Amino acid sequence: MRADYLYEHDAPGAPRVFFPAASVHSITVTADYRPVANLSVRLELRDDRASSPIYFRGDVMQAPTGTDVATATSQQTVTLGAVSWF
Repeated sequence: MRADYLYEHDAPGAPRVFFPAASVHSITVTADYRPVANLSVRLELRDDRASSPIYFRGDVMQAPTGTDVATATSQQTVTLGAVSWF
């Protein structure tokens, strides 16, 4: 399991550098299974959260400029992957 947290202080007159939200954090849990030598199969569950909408959920709207507009302050993802080495 791992957790991340980023807080970006708002400086007067300066835009945020990393994200359009003041804070972003996530928690990730990974299960690793090695059925044979040189093969790793991983299942990852992740929960991301932000102080303002930076994720997309449901019907995504577009701004007049054509850019997608973020609608959610959280997202949950599941990833299954396999890695082999020699």
